Amino acid sequence: MAYSFSLRYLDTSLVFKSAKAAPIDHISFIYGKMQENSPSEKRKVYTIKKGIRGYSLIHNKNRMFRNFGLDTAIENIEISIEMTVVSENPGVVFFHAGTVSDMEGNISLIAAESGEGKTTLCAMLAQRGLFSEGDELVGISPEMPLRPIPFKKALKVRKESLPFLMESGKRLIIETEKRGESNLIYWLPDNIADTVPETNKEIRRVFFLRFSLEGPNSVSHVSAQEAIKRLADACHDFSEKRSLAMGTILFIVNQAEIIEIAYNHPDYAVSCIQDV
Repeated sequence: MAYSFSLRYLDTSLVFKSAKAAPIDHISFIYGKMQENSPSEKRKVYTIKKGIRGYSLIHNKNRMFRNFGLDTAIENIEISIEMTVVSENPGVVFFHAGTVSDMEGNISLIAAESGEGKTTLCAMLAQRGLFSEGDELVGISPEMPLRPIPFKKALKVRKESLPFLMESGKRLIIETEKRGESNLIYWLPDNIADTVPETNKEIRRVFFLRFSLEGPNSVSHVSAQEAIKRLADACHDFSEKRSLAMGTILFIVNQAEIIEIAYNHPDYAVSCIQDV
């Protein structure tokens, strides 16, 4: 194989190999902040093969998917990476949330369902002085004090969110092979290299966001009971790690300021987050 890329998250070391440059170039853009130059002995190797009908992903001689266009293949590789990371780190609780940090190392989580604005807000906040730590997955060690462990991949921005972003940062657009479908767009803010040192990070606040085209802009505090329910919904592996996850959620609720922002324009949500 002529091309390869290795990434690492905690104890998970993944190596991707391909005879084609395109998939490795895209993976290295998306996961560049997680690059591992010298893979550890404990690692998993994946081979990306290009056939007549599309790309396939192979691990231990098993085809995880086959005959996908490059855009679909990249999205499925993302899913495979996230599932592997979650399964290989049983002592960490994972949440579906966007993550930003400030100059002091405080981390804020933006928890919401897919399509509710996590990525857009992470990108907009990154252009206003905060640091983007990822928009999809964050691991939290249940130690005291709680230690968020961001999953630092490029932000996957929807095409309709681009008008809200300033003309800066680095973009990767992966063309879809089927007409009528949106292109995949990944975006890195200019300050991606200036992230806060890992050792100083702690949870400051957790934001719950609800996007509403019709409702008025509003901000309100969330009760502890409601916060526990929503964090459980956002937890990737709550059913498998129920005791560990519930303890972590209770710690978060006890030390974080938890608010809900209902907004019909992301500028309002960004201003609320910056003012808190």
